Amino acid sequence: YTLVKLPEDGSSVTCTFTNTLKFVVKDCDPSTGEPDDEGYEDEYVLEDVDVLVADHVSRVHKTNFLASWEEIGDDYEMQDTY
Repeated sequence: YTLVKLPEDGSSVTCTFTNTLKFVVKDCDPSTGEPDDEGYEDEYVLEDVDVLVADHVSRVHKTNFLASWEEIGDDYEMQDTY
């Protein structure tokens, strides 16, 4: 698991994490199945993980969208000309 603290600047909520799996390789005794005490470190590069805006959005079921929209009010409404 990974815990990521979001930046205070809400405009940069997307990123890409590179991942490397680091592990110790040990031989096992075929008759007992017990691993050897010593081993060697190795690593394997995994695929990158992209964190997108959609990963921060949770589905909320609204039975009456119009009532929910009006409940928000005009304080959060924006208008612009393109």
